[in-house]
Amino acid sequence: MPSRSANWLAVVAGLVMTEACTTAVHDSSAASSPGDDAGAPDDDGAASSGPDVTDQYPAFSPAAPQVVSAGGSVLSAPRIVPVFFPGETQASTFTDAITKYLASEEWRASTVEYGVGAATAAAPVQSADPFPAGLATSDFALWLASHLDGTHPEWGPTDDATLASSIFVLYPPAGSSLYAPPNLSTPLTPALCGPHPWDLEGWHWQTTPAPGPAPAIVFAIVGACTSGGLALTDRMTATTTHEIVEAATDPHFVTAPAFNGVDDAHAFWMELTGAGEVGDLCGQELTTPPDVGYLVQRTWSNVAARAGHDPCVPAVAPAYFNVTVDAPDGFYDPYAGVTVQGLIIPGGQSRTVDVHLFSDGPTDAWKITAIDPNAAAGGAALLKLTLDRDTGANGDVLHLTIAPLSDADAQTALYQIDSTLHGVTQHWYGEIAVQ
Repeated sequence: MPSRSANWLAVVAGLVMTEACTTAVHDSSAASSPGDDAGAPDDDGAASSGPDVTDQYPAFSPAAPQVVSAGGSVLSAPRIVPVFFPGETQASTFTDAITKYLASEEWRASTVEYGVGAATAAAPVQSADPFPAGLATSDFALWLASHLDGTHPEWGPTDDATLASSIFVLYPPAGSSLYAPPNLSTPLTPALCGPHPWDLEGWHWQTTPAPGPAPAIVFAIVGACTSGGLALTDRMTATTTHEIVEAATDPHFVTAPAFNGVDDAHAFWMELTGAGEVGDLCGQELTTPPDVGYLVQRTWSNVAARAGHDPCVPAVAPAYFNVTVDAPDGFYDPYAGVTVQGLIIPGGQSRTVDVHLFSDGPTDAWKITAIDPNAAAGGAALLKLTLDRDTGANGDVLHLTIAPLSDADAQTALYQIDSTLHGVTQHWYGEIAVQ
């Protein structure tokens, strides 16, 4: 689903959307074996030399979200085709970035567990026609299909087998106007590189074929957008890798979705990450792997999440640290449309829940912050969140008291727990229902 510079916050007391750019760029060269960071100075004010509570890593097994398939097929051997338009000056740069990324361990780490194998970087296409102006994605899909009907040889082979395995990555010129389908969280139509919080830097899509044997064509749009303080080329290579991975693991999400949502128990996470594909769940977590040499998007790994490791791969820190919060109750989330796991609080009361700290190697103690996302986004405060203490390390158990600020029947609200150490912040999300 879309690459975006904003987190989308949806809360039952009113849909709140705000631009909260949280790009995190990590130095891959700093990654090492767990434990190499133990004893380093703590510039966040947390205790810097306290002993770990336990030498078992992780001390707790997190009940982390899992990206689940809706049953559609992935592209097991994708063919990636960059497409450029008249006047493009960075075609060689983006072609090189794609080629190196597909050959890297980072590509394998992002895709193999979802059934996607080795990918091929096809020869780039230099379109003889300019990028069409002012189209919606559905109309653009028709334009793309008309250029893959065998009448435009510069687009390469167009037999059914080739098209069925291809992802066309298109780079509209700066200033191009293109409109995405309405976002899942809003009826507003996002524009490419637009000025609003709901606008997007890129997305992937498919043509919807007429009845018959013709395959759907999978494509991605990468805008010439700048955001998050990144240079234009960096932002575009990050968007490129985000969309390639998602297009391979969820190529036909309109007609036969594959990995495009999380398990029901954690469905509310998508209200805070914007969507549930493997790139979306890692937000703006970016890194420059040495074997790629370009900024890439880190993506979600179910395997790493289950094991208590950094779920966004490639891992970039010496040790991953976070919390997991008890979620003993099941209740219906009207936004997700499923029964989720969280905490039921009787009207007018509060409840206290255990917050378990874990890391996959030795670390200093880290800072814990409880956040009401609605209030953080500029909306009304929905929850009073009180921690019994605000630092800890692997094996510690903190206690979070949650008091809803409204006792309206069947109200639900989200909360967020941030863990911060040495300038790195990890997130955990939870949901309550007032019943």
